[in-house]
Amino acid sequence: MKYFFLFFFINYNMFALSPELKIPEWYQASLSYKKIPEINNSFIIEFVLSSTYAKLQKINVNIIFPENVILLEGEAFFQISNVEKGKKIKKIFVLKSNQEIEGLPFQIKLNLEFPKKDILSKINFFYPTEDKQQLKKLIKKINDMPSKVELIFQKPIYILKTEGFKEIPSIIFSTLFKRKLYKFSFILFSSGTSLSAKNLLNKIIEFEEGLNSFMADAQSFETYVSSYLIEYNAMLQENYYDYYQLAILKFKDKKYKEADKWLQKLSSILPLKSSADYDFFLMTQNLRALCNLKDPKKSIKILKSAIKNTKLSKLAYYLMYNLSVIYESHKNKKHSKHYLNQSLNINPSFTLAKTMKKKVLLTHPLNDLSNTH
Repeated sequence: MKYFFLFFFINYNMFALSPELKIPEWYQASLSYKKIPEINNSFIIEFVLSSTYAKLQKINVNIIFPENVILLEGEAFFQISNVEKGKKIKKIFVLKSNQEIEGLPFQIKLNLEFPKKDILSKINFFYPTEDKQQLKKLIKKINDMPSKVELIFQKPIYILKTEGFKEIPSIIFSTLFKRKLYKFSFILFSSGTSLSAKNLLNKIIEFEEGLNSFMADAQSFETYVSSYLIEYNAMLQENYYDYYQLAILKFKDKKYKEADKWLQKLSSILPLKSSADYDFFLMTQNLRALCNLKDPKKSIKILKSAIKNTKLSKLAYYLMYNLSVIYESHKNKKHSKHYLNQSLNINPSFTLAKTMKKKVLLTHPLNDLSNTH
């Protein structure tokens, strides 16, 4: 049997027919989490297939998922006789993994009859005033379609030992950082760099001198920025990341004051115009708080201020967790639990926070130390 293969991601559910007319959308489909993935716990994915105006018939369904995922409920292969016009079907799949997964897909393949007759019957309805020549081309393409089509939908799975994700994460933190006197580890956003502190500093100096020279001609600078705003912002972000990398190296060398100096400078020049900017700002403030752990009141103030002023960032729950670690170290059970709950409200599959919460509830009694508020 001859099959026509069409590859789709969720939200891309039309047959693209060049720059000409498109085949009217004859189905809708979605994959969503009903229970967020988390390591060693079951999670639930729901698949919904809807017919818009065409009857969907003789549907063979094949489920493909990573090897280290177990299918607890649902079938890996099954058939659906039909989905009537305007109706929909839902299928639930319960899965589990005891290993980390970074972006491997849960995939659904549908093999079904192409509803040629129903689509042709609606062409004049969807395109009542289109050019006849265009319509003729569209009708020919529909008639030339094979009797069977295959649709492929997928949902990436992200499960770490520290947390699970409902959506593709904008940033995955890479390091747990432990300090003396603290029972639990802190979250540190850190990525490796092949450059030394000296080379990074030279890059920063070169960047600043070049930018200052460019800005000296105000008219040319303004013209360039207005014409190439995206490229200009991308250039800034790339170079500003050198400041952060330099601060990380200083931090790892236990030169906390030097690291904080660079982070303060970075905080003062960062443009806060997009969610990516706010994510980077939170990373910066998080590292600032870790640089100042000898003064817990200052660290708490930095973290609280960052969370309060960056509502566009999805990274706030990491900083809430770090706040909990500081409060816990001062036996402030009330505030530690509060920020753990806040963190888990944002990401219910934050395994690290769940584990800490269980231990906090079993340890020291309630203690509301005023000097750590």
